[in-house]
Amino acid sequence: EEDKNNQNYEVRAYRNAALTIGTLQEPIEDIYRNGGIEALMRLPGIGKGLAEKIAEYVDHGTIGKYEELKKKYPINFSELTMLDGMGAKRAVALYKALKVKDIATLSKAIGSHKIRELPGFGEKSEEQLKESIRLHNSSKGRILLGDALPVAESMVAKLSVGGLFKKVVIAGSARRMRETVGDIDILAISDRAEKGMDYFVGLEDVEKVIAKGPTKTTVWLKIGTSCDLRVIKPESFGAAQQYFIGSKEHNIEVRKIAIKKGYKLNEYGLFGPKGKIVASSDESEIYNKLGMQYVPPEMREARGEIKLALEHKL
Repeated sequence: EEDKNNQNYEVRAYRNAALTIGTLQEPIEDIYRNGGIEALMRLPGIGKGLAEKIAEYVDHGTIGKYEELKKKYPINFSELTMLDGMGAKRAVALYKALKVKDIATLSKAIGSHKIRELPGFGEKSEEQLKESIRLHNSSKGRILLGDALPVAESMVAKLSVGGLFKKVVIAGSARRMRETVGDIDILAISDRAEKGMDYFVGLEDVEKVIAKGPTKTTVWLKIGTSCDLRVIKPESFGAAQQYFIGSKEHNIEVRKIAIKKGYKLNEYGLFGPKGKIVASSDESEIYNKLGMQYVPPEMREARGEIKLALEHKL
């Protein structure tokens, strides 16, 4: 149990460090070369161990520990973890037992029914992974906004009646009105989330349930793409909208501004230096607190809208 806790802590540490590096105003290489490991350690979430690994990467172009792990576990994590129901821990377990290292070898293991025999998996898990691969293969392409938006709007309309949801909105690339979308994202507020999710998975547009939970449910739609419904706490709804509408590039630039002004911004809210919440329930208030005009979702592509919003010229 202690070892598991240590691993979880290490994973969180690396994720936090990645977020810090991704929102820096100055390249991490320059920070290290100008100030050494001590300068790296002054960055939020970067301790001595991580600072040494960053320095090693800048100096040598790789990290010894990473190369060791790649040799020990030659797994295509980025490919496997795109599958619903497949995390890094499961990927390692499958590699150790069956030498599964990518979707092709996973499909082979499923075909020979070897996964169902493993501890912690079983026949149901094997079938779920098989379905995840099918959905992954069929959803590699994006679909036209003209096909996705009417379905998304119809689903929002249906979820908005009956009292199960207090508020329902479209997020993601469909909300940004991109010409094509990879999937459909819907955010909602509900104090009857369990019943609300039951209603959601029963909508006529749904072909199959991929994963179902009290705060997030993913379904496969008949139009040939997936749809995520997330139930958000009312006090965080504005921040969640800002985060899940995207785009990723836009959000990175907004987080940089927040950090520069001494704030922390995530899907739960905008927080001050001492962790006190500054804005969260209202999306436009977040932009306002950062000294920006509200940026319409259709413009959030990191193509000059950030500068215009700061100059109040949108």
